[in-house]
Amino acid sequence: MAGEEGALAEQAMKGDRDAFTGLVRMYERRVFALSCSLVGDYHTAQDAAQETFLRAFKGIQTLREPEKFGKWLVGIAYKVSRNFLRGEKKKTVAFPPGLPDSLAVLVKEGADGDLKAKVIEVANGLPDESRALLALKYLEGFSYAEIGETMEIAPDLVKSRLFAARKQLREKLGTYRTGE
Repeated sequence: MAGEEGALAEQAMKGDRDAFTGLVRMYERRVFALSCSLVGDYHTAQDAAQETFLRAFKGIQTLREPEKFGKWLVGIAYKVSRNFLRGEKKKTVAFPPGLPDSLAVLVKEGADGDLKAKVIEVANGLPDESRALLALKYLEGFSYAEIGETMEIAPDLVKSRLFAARKQLREKLGTYRTGE
């Protein structure tokens, strides 16, 4: 995918709208899932995802490494979602029924549906920064350095804050938690 991603990004940088449409198709689900994880509302996440792609389209000329389009796009999605959060009251739930439970990756495979639902419920209740850290680490698979770059914090802080976010999640799960 990286080769295809880089080729499409290079074409999009030259003004090829079809290439940009290909990038949108490649990343629309990931950007929406990340936005939903961060803003906590289905409709707001749709708006944030749309705004993300609009900003990416307008700013594609600033992309320095076309083969890293996805990471660049996630950075935009994070910043857009953060801006949406600033303008909104506290969210209700990040994953209404029927949405993919992207944060359920924190649960061991084979865990029952009740545990996965509980993880989502608890993750929805975490502070915004904790949810963002978990989403970037487990949904996007970012390294500490990449998370730090995206969130504009030092990688050492990422590590300690991610540790704290996982600890909050474990503590709030309480009796639902299974052995590690």
